[in-house]
Amino acid sequence: MERINATSPQDRALFREINAAVLHREQKTKEAEMNYIAALVAISEAGKQNSAGAAAVQRNLAFLYLQENRYS
Repeated sequence: MERINATSPQDRALFREINAAVLHREQKTKEAEMNYIAALVAISEAGKQNSAGAAAVQRNLAFLYLQENRYS
């Protein structure tokens, strides 16, 4: 997946979100967390921080934290 040329913020956000979901499913939580955060940064760069897509990434990141008992 790392060979995908994602140049726009929207493309980077989508790539990072998909990558995070795969890593999360594989229980590679540290890598998944980094990709969820990178997706949120790209979403913000695209000016879409208040979008449904941003909320979905935040929810997935929150779910990862809940699974790891990281509430704060």
